[in-house]
Amino acid sequence: MGFRITLTEDQVSQIWAYLARCVNEVESYLRDDDITGANAFMDQVLNEAGKGCHDLVLDTISRLRGQADWRTFIPHE
Repeated sequence: MGFRITLTEDQVSQIWAYLARCVNEVESYLRDDDITGANAFMDQVLNEAGKGCHDLVLDTISRLRGQADWRTFIPHE
């Protein structure tokens, strides 16, 4: 027997909106070369939404910058 989570359309929309807000917030810190602010915000994401969401935000930012994975992140010039 498998485990399945069912989300409503509203819940899915809320998740996407949260992820988009997080990505935009971190990108704004990175544009300003504020690594301390970006790290503090990501700590907040980790506390609010957990490691899975934290990693999704970092993976999204890395892919936007042409990287395969955030674990090999190199700042975009």
